Amino acid sequence: MDTSWFIRNLIVAFVLPPFSLLWLLLLAWLGRQRFPRIAKVGFWLGLFLLYLTATPWCVNRLAAGLEQGMAWQANSSMQAIVVLGGGRRDAMADFHEARTLAEPSLQRVRYAAWLQRKTGLPVLVSGGAPDGGMAEAVLQQRVLQDEFGVPVRWVEGRSNTTAENARFSASLLRQQGIQHVYVVSDGWHLRRALPQFQQQGLQVQPAGVAFHTDYQPWYRNWVPGATSWRESGQMLHEWLGIVWYAIRH
Repeated sequence: MDTSWFIRNLIVAFVLPPFSLLWLLLLAWLGRQRFPRIAKVGFWLGLFLLYLTATPWCVNRLAAGLEQGMAWQANSSMQAIVVLGGGRRDAMADFHEARTLAEPSLQRVRYAAWLQRKTGLPVLVSGGAPDGGMAEAVLQQRVLQDEFGVPVRWVEGRSNTTAENARFSASLLRQQGIQHVYVVSDGWHLRRALPQFQQQGLQVQPAGVAFHTDYQPWYRNWVPGATSWRESGQMLHEWLGIVWYAIRH
């Protein structure tokens, strides 16, 4: 297991909602006697933010700025398709294997298969194994070839971060003289991913998938749920990652 990857994700989990808001409620409760007014404000603010981040409305507002302009557009100068991994999951009971692709990764692979048939371009899959086991890129290759009938030319299985996705993929592509690529990932992830590929000297164009939209009728956007909690944290994590990458890289 990549220890730095584990520690980084553990810290992020405690900094972002809902855990950060639970800390706020805990601090309000602990300070209710010494600082009653501040504690009262903190308590009600924490409750309100817990509700707000659990609504689809909040998720969609956070995602809107990330996903704008990330839809695929045809471009005849593109030379290859790069598919970024979206996670793995245990699969012993259903596929009789230790791991299979998680839903986000499967969505990206499916879209990449459609795009490859549309364009005829060669495919590179990228994704490592930060918690051990088989690299995600190998699982992507299997699904694309065995289930979608799409050949995979390059398998990049070393990367554990988006920056490494870009660096290791660019190294493989440069060996073949390829500089113009589509990058397939969730629309909200491409805002952070594309600059990493550009810094490696590649000309990139987004090919986003899994975009967020408001529910109809409108009131469903205000019904809280655990999925929205998770996605709000995911979107905030992405905004935080954009700031962090801008500072670091």
